[in-house]
Amino acid sequence: MPRDDPAHDPQDDLAAAFHEACETAAVEADVRSRLWQLLVDVPPGRQANAERLEWLLADHGHWRLFRAALDGDDEAAAEFENYWRRYVTAFLGPRMDGRELDELIALFFERVHERVPRLFQWQSPFRSYLRQVLLNVWRNDMDRQRRRREREVGIESLTPGGWETSTRRESSPERQLEAKETASRVNAALAELPPVDRHLLVACLGHGESRQELADRMGLSPDALYQRLSRAKRKMKSILERDGTDE
Repeated sequence: MPRDDPAHDPQDDLAAAFHEACETAAVEADVRSRLWQLLVDVPPGRQANAERLEWLLADHGHWRLFRAALDGDDEAAAEFENYWRRYVTAFLGPRMDGRELDELIALFFERVHERVPRLFQWQSPFRSYLRQVLLNVWRNDMDRQRRRREREVGIESLTPGGWETSTRRESSPERQLEAKETASRVNAALAELPPVDRHLLVACLGHGESRQELADRMGLSPDALYQRLSRAKRKMKSILERDGTDE
């Protein structure tokens, strides 16, 4: 049917382009219908178009990058983290000092790995969903910072010798200073780890989440979780030894 025919539906062309793009990108069959709904579900007065299709396919690629990071691909993890580190810095950098920004970025990655389901349902674009996670983290950040200051040592701080959470107040100013310095060094070492490894250490060893619960939430077998956790411990120990803080 000629494209200038009044009976021609432009959405037919979009559907054909969508099918071809999904075939080229090897989009999973169970995801295609959800992506199509996102493609055509546009605000009134706007039309789905080729640019929107390209953006959605790139969004699907970003979800795959996240999945690869969860599966232990360090290169994918680094690429995913760099993308969001740049985004958060551009968005919030002018509003925060460097230390606060680093803490918020670390908290954002922690929330992503805690709460983003491995089998994403595509009720919204993946990157839009992560931006909402970021906004929620930002909105709660001031109160979180206040609670951390009151506890003297952050909840994510792990002592190098025992890998335990330290939240008690030290008995003397010297002890308090030592605890703060230790927390700072350990948090700096955690920041060097890939995001999945950092999340495993904080969730399992810092927050006390059981390994079975963590394995179930991340879609891993207990054996796979044990191997990743052991590898993360070795990386962390190596960083601390390099910096001369492993006692």
